[in-house]
Amino acid sequence: MSNLRHIPIPTRYENASFDNSKGIKELPDSCLLLGPVGCGKTYLVWCKIKQLYATVPRMTNSYNVNGDPNLLFTTLPNLLLDVRACFDPEATTRDEEIIKAHCTCDYLILDDLGAEKTTDFARSILYQIIDYRYNYEKPTIITSNLDIKEISERFDDRIASRIISLCPVITLDNKDYRTKGLN
Repeated sequence: MSNLRHIPIPTRYENASFDNSKGIKELPDSCLLLGPVGCGKTYLVWCKIKQLYATVPRMTNSYNVNGDPNLLFTTLPNLLLDVRACFDPEATTRDEEIIKAHCTCDYLILDDLGAEKTTDFARSILYQIIDYRYNYEKPTIITSNLDIKEISERFDDRIASRIISLCPVITLDNKDYRTKGLN
């Protein structure tokens, strides 16, 4: 299950900082980051996470024992794996608990929307989470290689409409930093 405690910063992003990013120097608490593979969407997300850990005031009710914001970072494929694992007869976590955690956390970061096989199951889980976060105006950052039209076609208009309303769209047109210098 995704971790509600302080999320360890992956080695690749330990030095991530808006000061080191090209162009974007801040992200709003909610946004939809769109752009091609390798253009820096996930890097910017880790900049935001680090900023949140450094600047968000600590409050007892919505923070964990370490005093960190109640923040979840996941990909839709990983979220779906977590939910499916609950169907195992020996599972100790119920699928409703995982969905509720992603609905109610203070900050949700959903990386690489569209990297999964789109099924009715995936649409249903995504709709539940996005609908809740939309209705309660919960800070949500989503990254995707898909554009708005592709999100709508792949998931459906209801999900796309709520995402657009909840998350201002930021489009990155950078080249793939991972393959820079290989061509």
